[in-house]
Amino acid sequence: LLREEKQQNPARIPYFLCVARQMPGRFTLGYLPHVSIRHEFVTVTPAGIRFRGRVFQKTEDLVRWFKQHFNDRK
Repeated sequence: LLREEKQQNPARIPYFLCVARQMPGRFTLGYLPHVSIRHEFVTVTPAGIRFRGRVFQKTEDLVRWFKQHFNDRK
């Protein structure tokens, strides 16, 4: 699905969030910045949604931050 989206619009970076079935309380953020698909874990905690060492209160905040910082290293 990511490769199809990238092919249709190469300038965009397609992404998705899905449940990590084997890891309760975690989601996978998959995205395709160039050629290789990348996967990172997102963890739901009592304090909020943790991603790359940051805690977000809303999913929208995480997605907004990710769109600006997808290429930043952890």
